[in-house]
Amino acid sequence: MRKLIISLMLILSIFSLDTVAQTLSINPEELLFSRQLEGIEIELENISGEPLSVGLVGIFPWDSMQFEVQIPESRHCQAALKDVRGALSEYFEEQGEEPETVEDLIREGYLDLEEEMFEMWEFTWSGLFPPGWIFAVSTSEMPDGEGHRLFYDVQGHKMLGYGTWGTQVWIQIDVDEVRNILVRYYMRSDGPHNGHIMVLSSTAGGEGDTLFIPIVGDVNRAVSESQLIPSGFEMSASYPNPFNSQTIINYKLPKAMEIELILYDLKGRHVRALYSGHATAAHGSVTIDGSELASGEYIVKMVGNGAALNQMVVLIK
Repeated sequence: MRKLIISLMLILSIFSLDTVAQTLSINPEELLFSRQLEGIEIELENISGEPLSVGLVGIFPWDSMQFEVQIPESRHCQAALKDVRGALSEYFEEQGEEPETVEDLIREGYLDLEEEMFEMWEFTWSGLFPPGWIFAVSTSEMPDGEGHRLFYDVQGHKMLGYGTWGTQVWIQIDVDEVRNILVRYYMRSDGPHNGHIMVLSSTAGGEGDTLFIPIVGDVNRAVSESQLIPSGFEMSASYPNPFNSQTIINYKLPKAMEIELILYDLKGRHVRALYSGHATAAHGSVTIDGSELASGEYIVKMVGNGAALNQMVVLIK
């Protein structure tokens, strides 16, 4: 059903690309990518006269596009998550036990959070102590609303979730406000590339637009044999994501090494090992079979040669 809806949207886009938005102004109206990996910033301006809910979804190809919203609240919260991590370590070292809540850290003087930050976010953690994951979930006091989640992978030193790189973005834009979105589009093969970003906007009264930003690119990546070996340790965005049966994750290695790919739930609990063993240099992939998993969000961690990478996948049944 999801694929059918997206196909219908693409058909409708033929008639929609040249229309003028009544609620949202987008600049630029077309994204031109000329390199294998490139970031382009787009501006979304609310011209509806009312607060807007806006969603951006990469139509094609799903695994080649990522978004990042420049959200001050997310940036501040990411800094707070690192402060919580430091406070947890200090508390455990001195008290010999795990605090029950973030309020314990504040009350005992291990953590100093601005009152506004404490009102906008609820902080928790999980995993064997010291925790492997620290979470923040937004409350109704946060400008973009409640339920937005940020995750700090302590071991991998990486942030995931709201305001970080992802395959979909959902935000609120106030009256006359301009929000900046950074788009990365990864071209996997030579030749022309075409796709769209679907932009959905809606006011509280139900008025809105379905707009499409064309993506155009043409790449000639003549490479030598030595360039076929990746220069780093990389894990590409899973495809498809969200998924309802299976999704594939591609990875790259700078050399042959022992690696592990592990699936965790959002509480940091081990769900299953996706791969563990020797992997040769260059490219590889693993498949996540969701047939025996519950719907929800999961974290994929890849570890090898002292490096660690994480990404979130979403299973919808």
